[in-house]
Amino acid sequence: MSTYGGKTRTYRKEELSLEFPQLLEYVRYELSRHHHIQLKMSGSSMRPTIEDGDVVTIVPVEATTIRPQDIVLLATSSGTALIRRVLSVETRDGTLYAITQGDHAKRPDTPIPLTRIIGRVVSLQRKGRGKAIPLGSSLPLRTRLWMWLKRWWRQKERR
Repeated sequence: MSTYGGKTRTYRKEELSLEFPQLLEYVRYELSRHHHIQLKMSGSSMRPTIEDGDVVTIVPVEATTIRPQDIVLLATSSGTALIRRVLSVETRDGTLYAITQGDHAKRPDTPIPLTRIIGRVVSLQRKGRGKAIPLGSSLPLRTRLWMWLKRWWRQKERR
């Protein structure tokens, strides 16, 4: 697998996935050491951006640098890991919250404190093969617009 700069970690040379039992504990530890993590995705909540079987690269993130349109790894209140897109960041009672939503979901998730965001998804590999595709605002405007149009068109076709 190609990497997004720096060291990329797996667990005992096994692919990591969101179903890995100690995922949150392991990812927090590795990201705190400034290592990158690669996770094999399952499910359809982030389609069409991230497909089932894609491998995403996650890097450490400061909560204050989270911006709308970032794709992040977060910990739910029940202790599971999710990959979601940040729609907005807002302040409530002096605490910063992120409003997130899966690209395939119809409604946003319950707002979460920024402290629950563990890392930022910076690239993906389709089905874990080939060249890593960078994600996020580092892409040229033309590319981001094209990706948005493709998502919009696919959603329109599903209706």
